[in-house]
Amino acid sequence: MDSIRQPGFQMTSQVKGQGLSRSEEEESGSEHDDHRSRDGFCEGVLAEEELDHEEERAEGERHEEELLEKYSLWEDEEALHLLDELFEALRPHMRRLELGYEFLALDAPVPFASSCPNGAIYFTRALLQSLEDDEVLFFAAHELAHTELRHYATRRRRLSDLRLQIPAPIGSPARARMEQAAVLTVRHQEEFEADSQAAEWVGSDPGVRALQRLHSLCRRVSPESLQRPTHPHFERRVQQLARGLPFPHPLEYLYSLIT
Repeated sequence: MDSIRQPGFQMTSQVKGQGLSRSEEEESGSEHDDHRSRDGFCEGVLAEEELDHEEERAEGERHEEELLEKYSLWEDEEALHLLDELFEALRPHMRRLELGYEFLALDAPVPFASSCPNGAIYFTRALLQSLEDDEVLFFAAHELAHTELRHYATRRRRLSDLRLQIPAPIGSPARARMEQAAVLTVRHQEEFEADSQAAEWVGSDPGVRALQRLHSLCRRVSPESLQRPTHPHFERRVQQLARGLPFPHPLEYLYSLIT
């Protein structure tokens, strides 16, 4: 049996000792919402349902309020014109028209974009000023994909499905560590899926360049964002996208996070 499946395994540096909090979700490049209550664990393993559309919209409004409490809107004319152009470029891929999609800018010095599951998608000043237009387009497509694929609405159900596959006994230390890794597995799967969908819409080569440029930018202006556990490492995302690799079985990916 592989050593990572033994009850005495240790978590990798990406997982060990790291919980999921709101602060870990902001300012990490291309961002997606996280609410700890949705990812919490209980002693028993119960099947979870997806959020319905009304619940999804309500969570999106809450996420949007939190962003606007932290950052002001950036009313730069050139930036807003670019967002209008990106919106029009991606309009053919907007199937959930009931959401009333909007692209908006935040006056923030850290490069990231954030999709709210009510249709609002935010881009920071640092992202818009530092990347080329086609690179911002990829991240716009990535964030749109999160909402189109209903990642937030299905997160709780996906986590429940994965937890049901964990072989370690409930209540054991091994189980606790694997459940923590399960949270990251679901979040990483969302990121890989959004990258893949965005590449289908705007091309994989621009996507690879965009990820590489954002990685370099984060290293310069916000190196702490590279330590956030909710997103896979940029190197892995680039590799997946460049090779067109599918996301592995979630339990297999979970094991890859632990040693």
